[in-house]
Amino acid sequence: MTLAEQIVKIREENNLTQEQFAESLFVTRQAVSKWERGVSIPDIETLRKISITYKISLNILLGTINKVKSSERKVLAQRSQKMIGFMIFGMILSLIGLIFTIPLILNNDFKKVDNMFSLMVYLPTFAFLITFILALILFIRDIRKPKIIIEYNDFGIFLLSHNDKFIAYEDIVSCNAKFHHAGRYQFQYSFGNLIIVTKTDNIKVGTIADLDRVKSKLIELKTQNTIVN
Repeated sequence: MTLAEQIVKIREENNLTQEQFAESLFVTRQAVSKWERGVSIPDIETLRKISITYKISLNILLGTINKVKSSERKVLAQRSQKMIGFMIFGMILSLIGLIFTIPLILNNDFKKVDNMFSLMVYLPTFAFLITFILALILFIRDIRKPKIIIEYNDFGIFLLSHNDKFIAYEDIVSCNAKFHHAGRYQFQYSFGNLIIVTKTDNIKVGTIADLDRVKSKLIELKTQNTIVN
């Protein structure tokens, strides 16, 4: 049973609403809702408070009772493919622009008009060409990168994007999500960079798909494998 399922079970067995359960732990109803949906998890102090208040072992709450640690590696995070989609879209737009402007350059008649018209043709063509080349380079670079970028087991995580670097859970201090935004409208995408803060370093891993879920899962793994009952 997952932590989210355990929290729902505890609340329902005590005939509490989310609001009442939240008040007993001095948190908001929205926080409880996120716990039960698996979007986030309680911090260590709140987990201890749940354990004491509702008389349930932390090992049972976290699902670690009688658990034998396994070295089997599982997928934690995958690279977002949306950036590749944006690059393809950029290349298509650039090609369309080149299709319209290159014939004008090949046609010598426009040179007889004036220098301003010549500039209006050459500059967009140059911009389309540069955009296409840059998008193509980025596309080739990203398409060759591994799809899976973070794996985990009961001992720690493996950063495949950093030469399979291993980080033990007890060495992780915190992790932060930095989502990508869409320009000045600040529309937030579901992918971005994960910043893992260790005792000795800050490591950026990107571009991760479903970033919020990955962050919550990593916090849960750290809590399950380092908390002392």
